[in-house]
Amino acid sequence: MLSAHSGNWNAIFVELKSPRANLFTKQGLPNRALNEALQQLDDRERWIRKHEGLFRETLSRHLAIVDAPAYCSNASIHQSGETEILNPRTVIHYEYVAVVGRRSSLTPDDQARRADIRGRTGSVATYDRLVDVAERIDRAEQELAEARGA
Repeated sequence: MLSAHSGNWNAIFVELKSPRANLFTKQGLPNRALNEALQQLDDRERWIRKHEGLFRETLSRHLAIVDAPAYCSNASIHQSGETEILNPRTVIHYEYVAVVGRRSSLTPDDQARRADIRGRTGSVATYDRLVDVAERIDRAEQELAEARGA
C-alpha cells in the first residue's frame, strides 16, 4: 500500500499467511508460517535498501498511471507524485506487516512474544485486525448513508 501526507510517503508491505496458523509453537518459538512471513519481509526490506533507486522508479511509473499529485513538496519543486517520489530527498517511510492467525489462538505469553517481534522486524498482526478495520469502515459508511438519507 502506498499513501502520503504533507511529511512523507508511506509504503506498507504486507505478507499474508493462513488465518488458521498459530503464531508460535507450544515451546514459544515462532511457527513456520510466521517465520516464512518475517523472512519474506526481511528479504523485501534488504532488497529495497539495496535497490532504492529502482524501487522509486517503479513507484513513479505507478503514480504516473493514476496521475497522483505531489503531497510532500512545495508546488514549485514538484507538481506530480511521479517526480516527487523519484527525488532522493523525498522521505519514504517503510513499514512491514506480517498477518498470520487469529487473536483467539494467542496466549498472554504469545502476545508478549508478538510484541518482541514487532520491535525487531516490523509488526505482526492477526486477521482480526483486518476484520476490526473492515467493521469500522462498514459502520462509518452506514452512518454516512443514514445521515445523507435523513
